[in-house]
Amino acid sequence: MDMLQRMESGRFKVFKHLNDWFEEFRLYHRKDDKVVREGDGPYGCHEVRNMLRFASTTRSYQSFRHTLVYPKYGIA
Repeated sequence: MDMLQRMESGRFKVFKHLNDWFEEFRLYHRKDDKVVREGDGPYGCHEVRNMLRFASTTRSYQSFRHTLVYPKYGIA
């Protein structure tokens, strides 16, 4: 309710470039004073697409997470 009141009074601001936020906001509506989500469950296509966007393989994770060595500066 706090967010709704802020949106209605103009105190809740969202930057124009936050397209993901606007996409998600369009999925919700109010019915009988309750927030209802459009779609068919807690993990619809939108959430899965967002999860896949940030997914990585174990090999890429391991190649990124290695010990940094700077022998010139005596840091190992």
